[in-house]
Amino acid sequence: MSEVLSILKTVFQQTNQYIHQRTSLDLPIYNDNFPFRHNQCEALELILSNAPLVAISGITGSGKTEVAKAAVNLAITHQRSVLIIAPFPSTFDAYKNLRLPPLTITLNQNYRQLLKFWLREQFSNPKLTFLPSYWLEDQLFEDIFTKCDRQFWLQLFELEQGHPKELQKKVAFIIEDLLPTISSHRQKLLAYKICKSQDLLKHREQLYQNYTNLSDNALDQITDALLPSSQAPLLCQVDHLSNLDTYSKELSFDLVIVEDSHYVNDRELQNIAMLSKKLVLLGDRSNKRTLFAKLWSNLLPAYRYELNDNYRIHPELARYILPAIYPQHSFIYTPIKKQSCFIPQGNTRLTWINIKQSTQFVEILQSILGNQDLQTKLAESPTLLTFSQEIIPIIQNLLCRMNRDSQIGVSHVDDWHGQECQNLWIFLEQSEAKPIVQSKIRLALTRSINQITFFGDREYFKEQQIFQDIIPKCRVIRELAINREG
Repeated sequence: MSEVLSILKTVFQQTNQYIHQRTSLDLPIYNDNFPFRHNQCEALELILSNAPLVAISGITGSGKTEVAKAAVNLAITHQRSVLIIAPFPSTFDAYKNLRLPPLTITLNQNYRQLLKFWLREQFSNPKLTFLPSYWLEDQLFEDIFTKCDRQFWLQLFELEQGHPKELQKKVAFIIEDLLPTISSHRQKLLAYKICKSQDLLKHREQLYQNYTNLSDNALDQITDALLPSSQAPLLCQVDHLSNLDTYSKELSFDLVIVEDSHYVNDRELQNIAMLSKKLVLLGDRSNKRTLFAKLWSNLLPAYRYELNDNYRIHPELARYILPAIYPQHSFIYTPIKKQSCFIPQGNTRLTWINIKQSTQFVEILQSILGNQDLQTKLAESPTLLTFSQEIIPIIQNLLCRMNRDSQIGVSHVDDWHGQECQNLWIFLEQSEAKPIVQSKIRLALTRSINQITFFGDREYFKEQQIFQDIIPKCRVIRELAINREG
C-alpha cells in the first residue's frame, strides 16, 4: 500500500489526525511575477509544502486552477514529475501552456506508448547546446550555429585542416558578415572560440547522429528506463486511469493534482493515491455528501485551504449570480476589475429572452443574428451553451449558412468544465422527460465573465429554485415570437 493511500484511509476513519509523514518534494518559495492575492498565495504555499495530502476548496472562479498551474510550472522547473487528473477533458485546456508541453493519456494510447512517441519527437530534433564546464554561456556563439549549421563549420574545419591562420581569417570574415553590428574585439573573440570548438562541434554532431538514428529497440530501452521518472507533465482523465494501472507498481509522481475532486468516487481516489507521492485535491464543497467534502471535514486545518473570492465574474453580474448559486455564503468578495468589458448603453449584464416553445429557438436565433442592432445590444461574439446534444448540429448548420460559425461557438454544457468566455448565451430547453440537472445549471451560470443571455420559457424555469432569485433580477426580459405569413 502506498503511503498516500494509507494516509487517506486514516483520515477517512479518524478526524483531525496529524500527518507525520513528509514528502521529498522540496520546492522553493514561489517568487514569480503572477499577481496572486493573499489567500491564493496561502493556497499555493500549501501545495508547495512537503505535506503528502492537501485539499484546496473554492467556489467557481476563485483561482484554484491558476494556483495549481503556478505550482506545476515550479515543479517542472525543478525537474519534479507531475500528473494532473480531471474528470472532464475540457479542464485540461488551462494546462496546455505549461513550461514543458504536457503529454495527454488517451483511451487508445497508454503511458508507455505516449512517452515513446514523445521521446521520438525529442530525439528527431535534439537541442544540443551544451558547453564544456569551463566555458561561460555565450548566446552569440549559439546564434552563429543557427545562421550557419554545424555541417558548414565542420566542412570548413576539414578544408582548412593544417592551416590555422588561414582558418582564423576565414572564420573572422564569416563572423563579420553574420554579425556586423558587434564590435571588432567581440568578433575576434567569437572567431577564436569557434576555431577552438572543433572537438565540441564534432561531439555535438556525433550525438546528433546517434539521437536521430536511434533504432526502435534502443528507443524502447530508453522509454523503459525513463518510465518511472519522466519529467514531462502528464494529463489524464479519470476514465483513462486504467491506462496507467499496468505501470502502477513502477509509477509514482512527485506531485499529483486532481481537478474537480468532488466528482471523484472512492475507487478512483484510491487508484490516484497509488500513483502519488504528494496528492493535491481541488474541489467544491457545495454538495456536503461528496467524498471530497467528507475528506475536507476530516482534515486538520493545516492541510486544507478555502478560496471564496470571485476573480472571474464581473462584479455587476456576480451580485445576481453568486447568491443564487452559493446561498450558504453570506458574502463573496469580488474585486473591482481595472479593465471591464464595455457594455453598450441601454444593455444589461443579465438578459432573458422569453421563448414559449423550444422548437422556436433556432428561428429566433436566426432572427437575432440577422438583426444587427439587436445582436449588438445583446452581446458581441457570444458563445452559445446548450443542455441538448441534438440541437448542436442544427445550430451549427444555421451559423454556417449565415457565415457566423467562426464568430459564435456552440458547446454542450458537459464540455465546458474549466472554460470561460466574455459573453454567454444559454439555451434552456423545457423537458419533463429530461429535466436539467441543477449542478449543470450551476456550471453554466459561472462560465461567463461579463454578460449572460438566457433563451427559454421564463414561467417554466422560474419554478426551479436556482432561477427563483435570478429571473426577477433580469432587468430586460423580451417576449419574442415568430410570425409566419399565410
